[in-house]
Amino acid sequence: TPAAVAKTEAKQSIDDALKAKNDEIDARTDLTDEEKTAAKAGAKDKADAAKEAIDKATTNAEVNQTQSTGTTEVTSVNPEALTKSAAKQSIDEALKAKNAEIDARTDLTDEEKTAAKAEAKKKADAAKEAIDKATTNAEVEQAKISGTSEVTSVNPQPEAKPEAKKAINDALKAKNDEIDARTDLTDEEKTAAKAEVKDKADAAKSAIDKATKNAAVDQSKATGITAVTSVNPEAVAKTEAKQSIDEALKAKTSEIDSRTDLTEEEKIGAKAEAKTKADAAKTAIDNATTNAEVEQAKVTGTREVNNVNPDAVAKSEAKKSIDEVLKAEDCEIDGRTDLTDEEKTAAKADAKAKADAAKAAIDKATTNATVDQAKSTGIEEVNSVNPIAQIRPAVGASAGVHVNSANPTSKEKPQEKQAIDQVLKTDEAKAKVKDSVASTISQLENENQQVATNQRVVARELPNTGTTESITAIVAATASAILGFGLIARRRKEDEEDKLENQ
Repeated sequence: TPAAVAKTEAKQSIDDALKAKNDEIDARTDLTDEEKTAAKAGAKDKADAAKEAIDKATTNAEVNQTQSTGTTEVTSVNPEALTKSAAKQSIDEALKAKNAEIDARTDLTDEEKTAAKAEAKKKADAAKEAIDKATTNAEVEQAKISGTSEVTSVNPQPEAKPEAKKAINDALKAKNDEIDARTDLTDEEKTAAKAEVKDKADAAKSAIDKATKNAAVDQSKATGITAVTSVNPEAVAKTEAKQSIDEALKAKTSEIDSRTDLTEEEKIGAKAEAKTKADAAKTAIDNATTNAEVEQAKVTGTREVNNVNPDAVAKSEAKKSIDEVLKAEDCEIDGRTDLTDEEKTAAKADAKAKADAAKAAIDKATTNATVDQAKSTGIEEVNSVNPIAQIRPAVGASAGVHVNSANPTSKEKPQEKQAIDQVLKTDEAKAKVKDSVASTISQLENENQQVATNQRVVARELPNTGTTESITAIVAATASAILGFGLIARRRKEDEEDKLENQ
């Protein structure tokens, strides 16, 4: 029996081609087992069809043709790796979406975005590697799911911008605390200052948000911190209020210093009182928390300072003492029966001149000590006025009546007083006395006026003013003027005595 060589060899070639294809398919790592199985089944179907065609061939030529066609069919089997490709495509799409998401993040710097995308790519590459290593569709699917999850889970936390904003917020808080601790600011000034600080902080954070690089973020942070910390509100309300108090104090001090009715000690006391009130007002201003409270403290303090109005005690009391001594001296003079009205008038004018000079000296005094000295001197001068009765004794002598003019306290005897009064009651005697005294009284009044005008007379000058001499001149002139009347009085007395003897 002849051997079937042609068909047997042809089928063997088909089997060899199938085995080679199966080995090739098994070596493919991009195919899953299911894809390999399906591909090998397809190759086997083609091999079986080729071998069936060989069996049907009747000639060597047909066998050869069928073998060639079958081998080509088997070797042409080239399965597409759909599962892994699709899985990797899913990973790539997830990576692309993640990159777009990262790029859209304004809270990330370019450096942070680059790092985050590198992390996402690393996870995507790992997922695709796992897909490549998977052998079954199920493993590929699992690797795809895990990989996609890993890629999508990449969520970079911004560090540069949050840290920069935190630094701005820390600076803002510190500045607000500093402003709140400022006792020289009112609530309104604090509120305005903190609003300014917040504006600067917000601007800094906005600049940080717009920054794209770490360096730009750092620069915006540094600039913002400087802007926030540089806010240093000026204390206007309290400063101006205290300035008003100082001005009121200065004006009051000048007013006190210009007071000539006060002694240095009284001025010092008054200025100390004004300063105490000013200091209290400024303390109240410092303690005030609102503009309204500051204004109220200023108004009250200014009024308190302005109300300081020291009484001129030392000079007033000194001048009162002078007036009391003058009054006592006038009463003493008025009580003197040995003096004529004109002598009393002249003496009281002398006492008043000395009192006025004393008060002028008191006005000129600047210290308590000099006021006391001027008072003491003035009292002594006023008390020293002790007029000597010369007119009545002179008239009495002219009339033959003895009067002790050296002793002002000695009293005229009734008959002496009657005789003297008789002479002085005549109209002509009155006129002479009045005219003689009037010029000197006028001189005293002029001297008093001079004292009041130029304030140049001091208490110790009074004995040298000529006042005493003027009074003496009055008395002498008046005595001379009425001497003739004294002789007439003597004659009348003698006539009366003669009449008595003749009776």
